[in-house]
Amino acid sequence: MAVNSADPALDDIDVGEALFGKEHVLVELRGAEDPSTTIARAPDGRWFGPEGPRGSRVSGVIVAPGITPWRVARTTPVLWHNPWASRPLPFALWRLPQRSPDPAEGAMVSVPGQIAAELLALAPEWPEAPIAADPATPSAAQPTSRQASNGEPSF
Repeated sequence: MAVNSADPALDDIDVGEALFGKEHVLVELRGAEDPSTTIARAPDGRWFGPEGPRGSRVSGVIVAPGITPWRVARTTPVLWHNPWASRPLPFALWRLPQRSPDPAEGAMVSVPGQIAAELLALAPEWPEAPIAADPATPSAAQPTSRQASNGEPSF
């Protein structure tokens, strides 16, 4: 499945909420004690609903915020892997960045990849700039390992 959002401000929080449910804060008041807060998700996501995980026939979603013909070198799509997919996609099939479930963390983690300009052998400023160098040249941005960062969407 692929999603091309017309909103160039689309971010990982928006995608995480669409797939896993809206984030909300639960505040528990216990008399004179300090209240406790917990961040949770509503069961209204495409991959997690009222009865738990769902949509297992969709292995992943490719998300691109505002990709157009004149921004194809500047907009890099990201593959979001479904944690509950019945047939998970191998990482090697997608050379661009990915978001992958990390069961130990209970969150989606970033898997680095090439930028779209490298994959297409275009200058990052294309069409204003000339075409990039040899696409066979290895890139430092190719996928190497999973990298967790703060604020990762949870599942």
